[in-house]
This record gives sequence, C-alpha cells and structure tokens, in this order.
Amino acid sequence: MNFLIKIAVYIGIVFCIDYALVAISFRTIEAGLLVAGCMAVINIFIKPIVKVFAFPLTLMTLGIFPLVLNTVFVLIVANFVKDFVIVGDVFFRFFWAFAFGFILTVATFIIEQITGWNMPN
Repeated sequence: MNFLIKIAVYIGIVFCIDYALVAISFRTIEAGLLVAGCMAVINIFIKPIVKVFAFPLTLMTLGIFPLVLNTVFVLIVANFVKDFVIVGDVFFRFFWAFAFGFILTVATFIIEQITGWNMPN
C-alpha cells in the first residue's frame, strides 16, 4: 500500500511539471500516467545499473552527469510515448528534457526529505 502512495505522489509530481513547463505536454491523461510509470520503472531498475557504469563520468563532471542521465531518460520516454510531446528542435528538446529531469529530481528529493520515503528517482 505504501508503494502505491509513493507512485501516486510521483504521478502527481510528473503532472505538476507538465503544467509548469510550457514546451512539455501530455495530449492525454493516459500518456501522463504512462510517462510517470515509465520514468518510475527506469529510475528503479535501469538507472542504478547505468549509474555504476557512469561513475567515472560523474566524478569527472563533479556530479552533474546524473542530470544528463535524467535528460536522456526523459528523451527516450518522449520517443516511445507518442502523446508525450517536447516542442522544439534538438537543442530546445534537450533543454526542456533537462528542465523536466531537474525539476523531477529536486521534487522527489524534497518529498524524500520531508517524508523519509525512498522515491523512485
């Protein structure tokens, strides 16, 4: 039951970010739920493995590289979910995906600090 509450909070964060950023939108509610689910699955299962292999890059960039990983994950999800739209050319898509990933990371960090939960990010 606690896991479902965490996922619901994560979905709420994703929808709040959608409303906050003008160049990112979900055409349907189902797309938003699918994006939140995909991001949660990626952050739970794939991200820890990638972070192990990316550790040298994280050291070389003084800790900034995990934000780039979040950006890449957002862009991958945007390519697979057809109703998740990031507007712009390559540079602006990267910028808005970076903003999405950054806000998602900060929001889940704040929720973790307040509640003591281990969120999917």
